[in-house]
Amino acid sequence: MCFGGHPIECSTGEVVNSQLKKVAERTGFPRQIVSDHGGDVKKGSELFAQRHPDTVVTYDAAHHGAIVLQRRFKADSRWPEFVAQLGQVKARIQQTGDAFLLAPSLRPKARYMNLESLLRWGRKILCLLDRGPVGGRASERAETRYGWLREFRAALEEWSRWEATVRGSVEFVRTRGLSCSCQLDLSARLQALPLEQRDDVLAAELCEFVGEQSQSARPGERLVGSTEVLESVFGKWKALERQESRNGITSLVLSLGSLVGQWPVSRIKAALEATPVKHVVEWCQKHLPSSVQSQRRFAFAAPTTVNKCLVSRIRG
Repeated sequence: MCFGGHPIECSTGEVVNSQLKKVAERTGFPRQIVSDHGGDVKKGSELFAQRHPDTVVTYDAAHHGAIVLQRRFKADSRWPEFVAQLGQVKARIQQTGDAFLLAPSLRPKARYMNLESLLRWGRKILCLLDRGPVGGRASERAETRYGWLREFRAALEEWSRWEATVRGSVEFVRTRGLSCSCQLDLSARLQALPLEQRDDVLAAELCEFVGEQSQSARPGERLVGSTEVLESVFGKWKALERQESRNGITSLVLSLGSLVGQWPVSRIKAALEATPVKHVVEWCQKHLPSSVQSQRRFAFAAPTTVNKCLVSRIRG
């Protein structure tokens, strides 16, 4: 985990609180801390806010929406049956001429934040089934593979309403933030959705959540409602690292700053001149642990190479 500018191996609420204090000494005390409410970050943020009453701690709307959906889907006995049957069909057709009918794969992580494409696919398959002979070969093949999907028509309609309601709420908070009037504004936005895209009970629950999170907003103030900007930066960083992103934090962690804001040639030149390469190397050696890849190379290296590495480390 990387926190406060330095990677750390163990994160607890106390550690997060300590790191926040160090960051505040450099940048000033934050007005707001928004997170996905991971146990360590949540506790650390609350400890910090206890000593700094002007700092507001809020819960990321996207993660909250995913938890709400997860709770509903896990309580619905139709969902695991639906997923199991999809898996069986996928195994039978992914290497056949019917592969064009494959359902989108559920993500192993953040599954309940990415249901839109699967539910949309399910509705399209039902439309294809409803066409019958008019749909030609596609309808014929869909009937063979997915005729059972008709049994889930009502479920798909209900699940789609859940997903659309949460997505509409998250999109609102993502773009509008948290303000004194956001609960009423969100309620009006959700009520304007078509009936097939709205679940009134869920809409009321989401509006209540937004009202709670916006209680500390001052008149005329808009607080951040989502961590997605930060997660987008980390996504770009992982893309930059490519396969190395699976092997731990490398020196490319220092590129995070370059992924944010505008960087004209003059600014890049000034940064390169102000920071000698040897300082970067020293920082990496001091603060970055060995990556999985470097440990693997060391473990499987020839004995003479290992001795050279040991000597190099001792001298370093």
